[in-house]
Amino acid sequence: MINRYLLLVVILFLNTYLYAQENFSIEGILINKDHSGVGQVTVKLHNQNIFRISTTNNKGQFSFSNLPASTYTLEITSIIYDEVIKEIVVDKNFDIGPIVLNDKVTELQEVKIKAKELMPLPTGILLNVDGTSLKAKDNALNIINYAPSVTTHDGIKIMGNSNVQIQLDGKIINIENDKNALFLSTIKASNIKKIEVIDRPTAALDGNKSGIINIITKNNDGFNGNVSSNFMNNAYFGNSTDLSLFYAKNKLRIYGLAYLSYHKSRYNTDLDIITPYTNYQTTESGKLRRDEKNFVFGGEYTFNQKNSLSFLFDNSQDNDRDHEKNTQTAVIPAVNGFDNFHTFNRLNQYDKTNTLSFIYERKLDSLQSKISVTADYANNAYKNPIYQTNTFWLNSAEIVQQDNLQSDNASHDIYALTVNYKKMFTNKSNLSLGYKNTFVFDDFNYTYADLVNGSYINNDTYSNTFHFNQNLYTLFSSYSLQHKKSTYSLGLRGEYNYNKYHNSFIADESDNFFLLPTFLHNIKLNDNHTVYYYATNRIIRPSNSSYNPTFIKNNPINGSEGNEKLDATEIYRLQTGYVLKNKYRADVQYNYTENNIFSVPELKNGVIISSMKNGGYKNDVNIYLTVPVRISDWWEMTNKLNFSYFNFKYLNNNFSSGYGHFETLNTFTLPHKITLDLSYFYTSKYKSLYTTYQYTNNLNLTINYPVTENWKLNVGVNDIFNSLRNRVYYNINEIQNHYYTKFNTRSIFLSINYNFSVGKEVSEKTNKSNIEEEKNRLR
Repeated sequence: MINRYLLLVVILFLNTYLYAQENFSIEGILINKDHSGVGQVTVKLHNQNIFRISTTNNKGQFSFSNLPASTYTLEITSIIYDEVIKEIVVDKNFDIGPIVLNDKVTELQEVKIKAKELMPLPTGILLNVDGTSLKAKDNALNIINYAPSVTTHDGIKIMGNSNVQIQLDGKIINIENDKNALFLSTIKASNIKKIEVIDRPTAALDGNKSGIINIITKNNDGFNGNVSSNFMNNAYFGNSTDLSLFYAKNKLRIYGLAYLSYHKSRYNTDLDIITPYTNYQTTESGKLRRDEKNFVFGGEYTFNQKNSLSFLFDNSQDNDRDHEKNTQTAVIPAVNGFDNFHTFNRLNQYDKTNTLSFIYERKLDSLQSKISVTADYANNAYKNPIYQTNTFWLNSAEIVQQDNLQSDNASHDIYALTVNYKKMFTNKSNLSLGYKNTFVFDDFNYTYADLVNGSYINNDTYSNTFHFNQNLYTLFSSYSLQHKKSTYSLGLRGEYNYNKYHNSFIADESDNFFLLPTFLHNIKLNDNHTVYYYATNRIIRPSNSSYNPTFIKNNPINGSEGNEKLDATEIYRLQTGYVLKNKYRADVQYNYTENNIFSVPELKNGVIISSMKNGGYKNDVNIYLTVPVRISDWWEMTNKLNFSYFNFKYLNNNFSSGYGHFETLNTFTLPHKITLDLSYFYTSKYKSLYTTYQYTNNLNLTINYPVTENWKLNVGVNDIFNSLRNRVYYNINEIQNHYYTKFNTRSIFLSINYNFSVGKEVSEKTNKSNIEEEKNRLR
């Protein structure tokens, strides 16, 4: 027996020895036309089974070892020199000798002179900021307007969807949708390298998100940053201050951003509500002082070529201080013993969000395969104490005065852990696998107290607490491959959601499971024509406040309540598009939506109660056209048109509407490097579910004057015609509502910006992974 084992060991040793003898090595050197060695150039060696990558040293030398005998392709790529491809037969150790690299003169001129602001991606669009005319814009919010699928005049939306995920250097900013604009205003154009807008996301994106806006900042060696102050007036004086600071040295990069804004505003509202029995005619005036703050602190440390750790902290605050509302309502005919009442509210709304993310990333091979682990935490705290006085009248005589204190406090905590594995293959295909576990803890506390004999006494009829916990377990996979002129992407995401909730009256639980497939097919017919087809299933989960069944008494005739049994809305989406010359774009999107979430008014004992509902189905078709035009050397124009039609059915109600939206962005280049930006948008009358919105239009003007290389002056007018209004109408459940609000939206502003940099920008030649990422993306 021992002899048999000994013989086996000898045979294995001989096989290993013979195999080792069949491995060879090669070496070579890259030189330029002056016969000098060229360093930091990527050299690839590959065949069907083996892929190796190396980088030349400072003398231009490279080598590969331990190579089985075979025929290989030697590929040399550089952003400065022409590409070199050679076939090599390896059957011995040998020196390839010097390889002369020719300057890539034509491409270098194109990069320097003809840098393009917009470039198509398989999943969306890339906005190049650094080195293009977009760097003259003020911040990220202004820049994303140039993306064909993005609108910003009514919240941040990608193809009409407001559930957008905001990222900074690939790290998720876990803030609510209504704070996206504030965050994007914080990121100055001078700090931005490029912006990715993903309107065809893969299965890796959360099911309740419809797209991604990823801000990629510049990576400079040393210090660089921006300081700016903005002064504005719209009948009240206001100001904002921006500060950004970036520092990078060797393996460490840290940065901080700050945004502080202070301004006042006022508004007037007319509201008519008609029910089968009563007509409520309301006029309201209000004024408030708004403070907006946003602080970002982040950093990244690269341990070695494979391992890195990064973090991102964001603090966002939106506070309405000294908010006063005066409301006068005529009740025709009189109900509950009064025909007129006056409500005076004093509010101090406080809304703060903190988010914190840690990401560990490990690169697994030279193809940039990697595994990443992300830990996220977010907390949202909302406080809204309301001191309310209601005075009731009958036949012009005061009947009674009632005072109350309403305190609405809410806390929203999110804990999430995500593991993502991405494998890259030599045939340019890739496989992604991931797992995400999310825990959400919501606490709502609503207190209603009546003023009795100078003291506030708690009213148990309206006061209540509500606790809602969510557990979300997610698995996802995605596979992408290239075949000839086509790129395919297939993905599947599974989300299981378990909810548990309770308050003084109820205690229950619910769960749901969704399978969300994704399919994308890009066809590059030639350099001028690209077509894509996209299909996906998305969901919209109810907001945390929508679950709260507590009745909120807004005033004597109006209240609202949520619904703890709400389920997610399902969206089945088909989308196709055509890109001409990487410049003109047309997209068509069809959505079929089930289980819509909306608020329905009902009249109960003279009080109009708005309740959250699930139900109905909706069909909508959207057509998007983007037409950039260069009229002359000094006038560039980007025009975006949107035509939409939708039909919504709920019980016996049927609502439909068609509308159009037009937006034009004009940049005029004047002497002394002065630029003038003129933007205008118009939206026709349209419906959202059962609610009709009147047309809106807006004209803005900004002049950018670079005083020096570092100093810049901006002056302009927002809403020149002071025409931005809010007109709303609906008729449902025999309740007709006409709502009109006028804000003083015209404002004049002056902004002073100072950019500074101490150090130098990191050479792209030293960042091999970014080069390969860009090349693979644009092929």
